[in-house]
Amino acid sequence: MYYLAAAVSDFFLPRQKLSEHKIQSGKGSLHIEMDQVPKILKPMVAEWAPGGYVVSFKLETDQTLLIPKARQALERYGHQVVIGNDLHHRKHRVVLVSPARSSLSNAKPNPDSIAGRAYEESWIEIDSSPSAPPKEIEEDIVKELVARHGAWISRT
Repeated sequence: MYYLAAAVSDFFLPRQKLSEHKIQSGKGSLHIEMDQVPKILKPMVAEWAPGGYVVSFKLETDQTLLIPKARQALERYGHQVVIGNDLHHRKHRVVLVSPARSSLSNAKPNPDSIAGRAYEESWIEIDSSPSAPPKEIEEDIVKELVARHGAWISRT
């Protein structure tokens, strides 16, 4: 299983674009043009680890974009699971988006699921109330992924 870390940023300043000396403030406003971080998911799935079980992440600030973008990632890269979270609830609620065949186990299925669609979402939530015992959501994510990975191994 390849559990990919979430990207810190989608953009970066390549070394050759870095200023050698201090940027002078007397020249007015500063404009920075950044490059896009190279995407490694496509070559990883297709070339480097074609038989691997690959889990990626998708973070959004707009909840309405989360599932569509997770599905787009699955379509584009052909891997097994996208863990989606929105910035405001990332420590208490995530969605696992996967091709419909690969779902199972402990996560709660989306009540709005439509039978026969290409992808499905399963939500994992932990109690975030002040009276709840402290818990990290990653514990439940790992349990779910271990179950899915085991099922995937038995099918392949």
